[in-house]
Amino acid sequence: MARRGLVRVLCSLVATSALATSCTPVVYAVVALRRATVTREVFVDRPVLGDSRQPDGRRAPQCAIRATSAHSDQAWRFVATRDGAYTAHVRGMHDVVVAVFDEAREVACDDDSAAVGEGRLRFSARAGRALWIVVDGYRGERGPYELTVSRSE
Repeated sequence: MARRGLVRVLCSLVATSALATSCTPVVYAVVALRRATVTREVFVDRPVLGDSRQPDGRRAPQCAIRATSAHSDQAWRFVATRDGAYTAHVRGMHDVVVAVFDEAREVACDDDSAAVGEGRLRFSARAGRALWIVVDGYRGERGPYELTVSRSE
């Protein structure tokens, strides 16, 4: 809703200028800015804090049933330094869901393998290849959380 309002205001400003004939370039600029959000990164054995009340809205884990269409996800970029198995562990104040995506698809997803408020997901990663670890909430639940990635032996 707020983004649409911003686009309308920007379109009005551009349309009234002597140089512009349409607001299409502004719409593309707003979309590009939306996609160029700050990249969050997570590294092995370095816990990070997040808050799904400030969602990315980029990816929706498929293992959790959604009662609403609102995405409450936050995506964290992870690049393994060695080939092998890793574990993403999430502790939150809400019913958390954790998933791993490559560029094209969901690779793994976990909802409720641990206690409510906790998610644990084991996945494989290749050295130098970027994956996205997504923290979400069951049925759109949101809140603060801690994410830790560790090597699994």
